[in-house]
Amino acid sequence: MNSLQILMTWISTVTPVLPSAGVLRWVQPLFWGVVMAFLVAQVFSRRSVLVRRTAMVAAFAWAFLPGSLSPTWWLGLAFQLPSWTTVLLCGAFVFAQWPRSIRAEPKREGLGFLGWMAIVSGLFLLLDMFILLPFALYRWGFSALAFSILLAIATAVWVASQNPVQRREAAVALVAMALFVLTRLPTGNVFDALLDPWLWLVLAFRAARQAATALKSRL
Repeated sequence: MNSLQILMTWISTVTPVLPSAGVLRWVQPLFWGVVMAFLVAQVFSRRSVLVRRTAMVAAFAWAFLPGSLSPTWWLGLAFQLPSWTTVLLCGAFVFAQWPRSIRAEPKREGLGFLGWMAIVSGLFLLLDMFILLPFALYRWGFSALAFSILLAIATAVWVASQNPVQRREAAVALVAMALFVLTRLPTGNVFDALLDPWLWLVLAFRAARQAATALKSRL
């Protein structure tokens, strides 16, 4: 009976563990502030280092203004919170802008296994949102089973892959899941911790460009 109860708890989605309201209050401007700083860095990518850094600091500070004076208030209403993956990727880019001499922009590389898996998973979650699947996929993101499967996949990719792109993707996914376990952010659902709609659109755009480039090279 104890084994059965443990199994039922492992696959249960009835009582999800959610982040606390107090944490969400402070995390919303922090998460969106990092994303805003990244976007500003992209806009000012051709400007001087001083201008770019000043713009990023201003965007990050703007995120912490009270109420509707902050764009994060509106972003939170429209999109809730970005995923941990998005925050980590944007934060890594912003952090890289602060050494004394900014290194050259990294070469844009193709997607690895987990990148393509995220695109396919996002498509299935989109179908689930429109109730076009015979099962509730998103709901299973609240279970320990879904987390365990995704953790096993990311760990296997990180250990087995010799491709640096795939190893970086796996490392980001593992860090995102570790932060998810510690905080339950952003929603208590592991799918939201790893993927959000905007990240999915960016990945889909990159996949389309990668496919178009591969097609041109064969013609």
